[in-house]
Amino acid sequence: MADSLKILIVEHEPAAASAIAAACAGRGWVSALATDVVAAIVAARKSPPDAVVIDAGLPAGGAMITLKRLRATVDTAVTPIVLVGREGPVEALLAAGAQAHVADPSDAAALQAALGRPEEAVPVPVEAPAEIVRNPMRMAALKASGLLDTAPEDSFDRLTLLVSRLLGTPTALLSLLDRDRQFFKSAVGLPEPWASARQTPLSHSFCQWVVSGRDPVRVTDAREHKVLRHNEALRDLGVVAYAGVPVISMQGEALGSLCAIDGQPRTWTQDDEATLNDLARLAEAYIAHATLVRQPPQATEELDHYVEACGSAITGAVDILRRHGGKLGGDEREVLHGLIEEHAGHLVQLNRLIQVSKAIG
Repeated sequence: MADSLKILIVEHEPAAASAIAAACAGRGWVSALATDVVAAIVAARKSPPDAVVIDAGLPAGGAMITLKRLRATVDTAVTPIVLVGREGPVEALLAAGAQAHVADPSDAAALQAALGRPEEAVPVPVEAPAEIVRNPMRMAALKASGLLDTAPEDSFDRLTLLVSRLLGTPTALLSLLDRDRQFFKSAVGLPEPWASARQTPLSHSFCQWVVSGRDPVRVTDAREHKVLRHNEALRDLGVVAYAGVPVISMQGEALGSLCAIDGQPRTWTQDDEATLNDLARLAEAYIAHATLVRQPPQATEELDHYVEACGSAITGAVDILRRHGGKLGGDEREVLHGLIEEHAGHLVQLNRLIQVSKAIG
């Protein structure tokens, strides 16, 4: 590791947190404190640390939750993790991916030695965690959509075309993540033979990490990324810069990713991510519609989720119109207006169905 490190401390006991911070300061390292799982994940996403210290005895299994979430996120998948404390499932945590254990958090020398281990001590994963990618609930939601291996559709193709135009990238994809492959429901600018195949194995997938972490992934230059530089998409698909956001089902499962790809290094902006998120909401509404067409709703909760998806889609389209303003050409404006009208129409149809159902009931 480098001499100057950023250390994330995940510790709920003030005395232990102070001792760990003092040990870091003694080596000239900068530390940040998170007292629970949520704060730790937010801090790690905002500024990926060079190493993480986790109290093995965090309440409610917090240490394992934090560790698994960090390992499921591409920017922290190979970040060294050191456990502290005599409480908690230490052996299970070490088996799940922690690198070292220091029983006494006030043992500055032991902490410094554990945190000073080389990054190569953390194996580089070839794929995102299988327990997330192949989770039965996620797979069931994917199957319920009925979209795997289906023909291209104008509704989804309009979205990837908008991604390419609005973000100015040669390639845009709407991927659905299966057990051992990603299927492209829509693609712009994908080279052959992948364009015709409309799928790749996970060895060529950045989108798997969007699904795994359930967070946006922005990569300026994948050739310099600790994990993604080993992905075969760099060589075979020409991926260098990547920005992707999760696409979520009505059941709350991450089905895939809407992403933009460039063959040159690129620094993505917050505006780029916001645009992707807005367009992902439109994709989610189309997926929700496809799911309900295949499987009529059995509970009002499903209808509520659908209404929310349509409402979010309309809001997303309006936000894009506001954000990009005069940069939009006539064709893009027409497409966005059409998308708003389409999802508004779905809401009107749904309301009529509900009223008919009430009348019959």
